[in-house]
Amino acid sequence: MGTVSKPYTFTNGVGNLIDAPQVNADFDTLYTLVNGNLQAVNLKAGDGLFDSYRDIAQASAYTSNNPATQTGDNWLATSGNPVIEAVEQGIVAGVQGMVRYAGADYAVVGKTMKMRLQTILLVNSTAPGITLTPALFPISSVTSSAAALRINPTLGAAVAGSGFAFASPAANSVNAGATSDFTPPADGNYLIGVTLSGSPAATSLVSWTTRLQIRAV
Repeated sequence: MGTVSKPYTFTNGVGNLIDAPQVNADFDTLYTLVNGNLQAVNLKAGDGLFDSYRDIAQASAYTSNNPATQTGDNWLATSGNPVIEAVEQGIVAGVQGMVRYAGADYAVVGKTMKMRLQTILLVNSTAPGITLTPALFPISSVTSSAAALRINPTLGAAVAGSGFAFASPAANSVNAGATSDFTPPADGNYLIGVTLSGSPAATSLVSWTTRLQIRAV
């Protein structure tokens, strides 16, 4: 229904009569609104009902120097290990951080949907010496080898605005960051992945959790 305006306004003064149909029209306008026609545009901005972030997917992972080659776009195995696309690294139990996005499932009348990725990242006593960029990737296809327990998603380009770079995080550090709000992608299948600028330093261990969130603004 959207926002409404009061049909009639009454004033004091000699000769000013209150007309019953007009009074009823004012009240009927409110009754019509609250009886099943309230929408997001009728609510105060910042009320938290629609504009607060809510999680729709999460992935946790770690990276070390084993396997040594992780440069490029990686998807995250259920073991928590980043696996570079197109390289089948051993037997993998499955893929984590997947989400089926359909805009109609989250749409709010009169509002624009926005997403963000929020990440917390921990580093052990050896700095990795690389940049780690969690991002949201479309799943463009899946390949596998003769080994029945191997699978490898092929990733498309990261969704615009979905990447947040942790550049050379320090040893023994706790890091956190989030992207700015970005426009949700087209309906489809996506996963939370990470791009690594190189192989981590020997004995380095980085652990992180990334959450994909959505809100209406």
